[in-house]
Amino acid sequence: MCLLKQQGVIDINYKVYIERIASVSRFEIKRSLFDRKLLLALAVIILIMGISLIKVDFVISSAFGDRDYVGRLIRAATMGISFSSIIFASDSLVSEFETGSGLVLFTKPVSRNQVFIGKFISAYLCTFMMSIICYAIIITAASYKLGYVSENLWISFLLTMLYIFAAVGVCMLFSSISNKGLVSIAAGLLIFFVLGMVIVESAREFGEPWYSLYYSVDAISNAVEEHSSAFVSVPDLTTSAAVMTMYGAFSSVFAAIIFNIRRQP
Repeated sequence: MCLLKQQGVIDINYKVYIERIASVSRFEIKRSLFDRKLLLALAVIILIMGISLIKVDFVISSAFGDRDYVGRLIRAATMGISFSSIIFASDSLVSEFETGSGLVLFTKPVSRNQVFIGKFISAYLCTFMMSIICYAIIITAASYKLGYVSENLWISFLLTMLYIFAAVGVCMLFSSISNKGLVSIAAGLLIFFVLGMVIVESAREFGEPWYSLYYSVDAISNAVEEHSSAFVSVPDLTTSAAVMTMYGAFSSVFAAIIFNIRRQP
């Protein structure tokens, strides 16, 4: 009887734990909507994909075949997805030390672990939503332009899900160590859009930079893209998937540890 009662308490506590995480996620998603983050991310994605759709018709080379059309659109989509992860995740943790939003505003006591997991899920879901919009545009454009959709597009989409995990994790890490939300966002923009490219191009002189997240992202478009040159260095899909998973896992764990031990200023 005691065992059953004790098991019941454990089940109830587990259920409460999940419910509080869900409450944090719902709160963060609503806040993203009210703060116009969703609208900003959507506007940037529409702008990037729109420019890419216009540009790709002029730049595309028939030497690469039809798959290059989709590959170029996917590369544009990864830019929008990177920007979305920065917008949704980069100030999520540091905001707790600037405003104390989650730890103060919730009516029931919420642990820092619950706040972290809830915020991570919220950032992931919001970014994932933007990726669905990107792929909807890609599928529509490919169907209209080419008359078919690449059978390997689903592989690209799965890799995108892994990339979101990695990008959100890295941005959460920036957020956990930053003292201001704007600083964390600026760090994310710098790493994903400037330093990543510089580091990869510099590392190419010494061999394939398979360990770089920026380099691994190319696997998302390579899943559907053809390459006519043997001199083009392309990341292996399996290796890239493993690299993105490791970036997401390690950065998330370190972000959670730092968030838990960090004290209010």
